[in-house]
Amino acid sequence: MPDLAAVPARQRGRALAQHFLQLWGHDPAGGGLAILLRTAATNDGAGERVREVFRDQVIPAIAAVAPDAAAVRASLISSQLLGMAYCRFVIGLPALVRLDEGTLVAALGRTLQRYLDGPLDE
Repeated sequence: MPDLAAVPARQRGRALAQHFLQLWGHDPAGGGLAILLRTAATNDGAGERVREVFRDQVIPAIAAVAPDAAAVRASLISSQLLGMAYCRFVIGLPALVRLDEGTLVAALGRTLQRYLDGPLDE
């Protein structure tokens, strides 16, 4: 996870999206991250590994910059990132696979930004 405290507040969602896409972009289809994502739903060990990363890395990174409801915000952010990864890198939805990284970072970054600093109850 990037140090979000070192990123200007309004650019944190984009920074998260960029980091995540770079991480997955260097892990070829079928690589360790894709295998983990594929198996997490049906394998207790893989599911626990995903939960460990969430607990040990994602929640603390989000809590450092958005301490109110950090676990909820981190969960929403993770749902977006993992859903995008599943659709783009695992099942290969054609439009999402073809989408250039800059456009994807911008679109995903806006949603992540809202989850970071927007109200949760509206």
